[in-house]
Amino acid sequence: MNILMLGNSFSGKTTYMVSTYGLMQKPIKGFTLKAINGNDHEMFTKLFSNIKSSNKYPFGTDKRNVYKFHLMYHSRRVLDFSWKDYRGGMINESSQGNDDIEQLKKDIKTSDAIMMFFEADALKNNESERTRVRKILSIVNQYVGEIDKPLSIIILLTKYDLVMDDLEINQNFERLLSPLESFLMAVEQNDNIVAHVIPVSCTKRGIMHIDFPIMALMYHGIIKEYVSLADQVKKHSEKAQTYVQKSGIFDSLVSLVFREPSYYDLASKEAAKLKEKMEIAKDMEHVEGQLKAYLDEYKMFESINIEKEHDIFAL
Repeated sequence: MNILMLGNSFSGKTTYMVSTYGLMQKPIKGFTLKAINGNDHEMFTKLFSNIKSSNKYPFGTDKRNVYKFHLMYHSRRVLDFSWKDYRGGMINESSQGNDDIEQLKKDIKTSDAIMMFFEADALKNNESERTRVRKILSIVNQYVGEIDKPLSIIILLTKYDLVMDDLEINQNFERLLSPLESFLMAVEQNDNIVAHVIPVSCTKRGIMHIDFPIMALMYHGIIKEYVSLADQVKKHSEKAQTYVQKSGIFDSLVSLVFREPSYYDLASKEAAKLKEKMEIAKDMEHVEGQLKAYLDEYKMFESINIEKEHDIFAL
């Protein structure tokens, strides 16, 4: 699963990633994250410790980075994913002759999920920041209409603790969302895209909703894997049935004479593959159920409407 992270400088991308990784070193309903690269694990762990102990935040990204992880469930690997992080200032530079922008366009098209990070306080009070936010949205919006595969978009309102105590919070929340309105309306027109806006905070004072975005994306990733697995199960089942229909005494004689596998042998191999895929599917269905149960505890998850498109066990 490919996850793309976008945001302006100081929007909190790196802090969010570090905080999520650090938080999920301890199981959340049995789920943990594991960095594939040992150096990444050491770096994220140290940076998270700095946030907790001294409110010291990591430096922003100075170049495009790709980090790879395993989603673990009770120490079992259930999903692999990558986080692609771009330096914040890149998006607001001139796009003419910008290699980063060209790479970004490719990454948008190949992503399974996009996380966009916008500072809540800056959105409320800083018009220039709202303009920079619109530029990010316009770049992504260019490809929204072209997307013909499932895509999850999560917009994170970072540093939300700075505005959440405002007495006029309802009005302020509407103001926060105003730069996003046209983008969200465009997204609604594409049935392949699911989008959600989530306020988050990662400070020494407390952590708010940090686990929800990544757990939601992992749920979407599991669903995608489940659908892919359903297609594989269907193919193995159809092949096995075809081979069985072609098997018989004549097939056995031909196999014996030419010393080649009979259709019965081929059917047996497909049946073995089918059994293996079915066992994986049962385990995946359990994992999907656990993720869904956890996410259902959040009222905000109600707007994320993902349903299984295939029932493997009905095949």
